[in-house]
Amino acid sequence: MGLTPDFKQAVYWYEKSARQGDAGAQLNLGSCYANGNGVTQDFKQATYWFAKSAQQGDADAQFNLAVCYLNGKGVTQDFDNAEHWLTKSAQQGNDSAINLLKRILHCP
Repeated sequence: MGLTPDFKQAVYWYEKSARQGDAGAQLNLGSCYANGNGVTQDFKQATYWFAKSAQQGDADAQFNLAVCYLNGKGVTQDFDNAEHWLTKSAQQGNDSAINLLKRILHCP
């Protein structure tokens, strides 16, 4: 007796909250755009919303934005920006950012 996710409805509410500055909604909306959930996949929109959330200090958004810069998804590939956002995320204890930063910097 589970519920079927309604991604279009989720996008509607995420967008309302994201436009009001809610960092969590901005992260979630970015994820919807990155994955094509409830919207057409659009990495430019994804990076836009990840950046909004990352600038407010959300570690997960900082990590996602860094990955976009690493892979050139929605933005021009930029390793300096990727390292910047990975470092910010890692400083907050984001394990994924810590591990990826170690791999990039070839640290044990």
